[in-house]
Formats: sequence, C-alpha cells, structure tokens
Amino acid sequence: MAESCDPVALAERHARQRLGKTQLAFIVLQCNIRAMQNLFRIAFWLALVFAVIMALVPHPPEFPGEPGDKFQHMLAFATLAVLGVLGYPQIPKLRIGLGLVVLGAGIEIAQMIPQLHRDAEWSDLAADTCAVMVMIALAALALRTIRARR
Repeated sequence: MAESCDPVALAERHARQRLGKTQLAFIVLQCNIRAMQNLFRIAFWLALVFAVIMALVPHPPEFPGEPGDKFQHMLAFATLAVLGVLGYPQIPKLRIGLGLVVLGAGIEIAQMIPQLHRDAEWSDLAADTCAVMVMIALAALALRTIRARR
C-alpha cells in the first residue's frame, strides 16, 4: 500500500503509531523518490518533444560550437535513455531502449519527406542506437552496483 506523502498525514501517523525515526525517514525518502520520478518523467517528455521538433524542422538553428550531427543525435538519445530509465524504473530497460530506437527510426523515415528539406541518414539511427545502448548499459551497471552495496 502506498504511503501518504502529505506532511500532516505523516505527522498524525507518526503520533498515532509511534513510528521510529528510521521508519519515518524511509517513508519520506519514498515520497521524495516518487517526486523525483515525476520530474524525470516530465523532463523525458519535454526532451522527447524537443528532439523530434529539432529533427523535423526544415532549417534547425545552429548550436553554439557547431557540434557535429552525430554528436547531437547521440546527446539527444543518451539524454532520453537516462531520463527514461530514471522516470520509468518499473519498465524494463530493454523496452525503453527499443522504444527509443524505434523513435530514431521513425525520425529518419519522417526526414525522407521532401517538404522537410532534411536528409535521412541511417548512420544517424546507428548513432542513436549506440547512445541508447551505452546509457542503458551504464544505468543497469549503476543500479546493480547500488543494490550490491545495500
């Protein structure tokens, strides 16, 4: 059963059940984790919308330092992978990764539309896929390390 994150409800429960400091701290931590997951979810969807718009606008703006196209792809999809794993920990990482690769493929297919004046390159999809695979692997390794230290 999910604990209430309302401070008043927590204080009342603490007084009623005489929760130990450890139990109360755990409940507060759980509330903070849920709040952070919600922030990561919002950031994920905002980043996804931004990435799709930037990939499909006919003449995207130049970025400072003029990073290469493949770097921009890898940065976008690495960011999406991290935000996806942090925002949706209950979804298997492989499923998140596959979803992002499908998104990358969809972007490349959409870039084939002549009116967009964009160039579809399958090497962009390869860059997207590499970034997703690396970040998903790093996330899995980090979570495994954290769990092993408990």
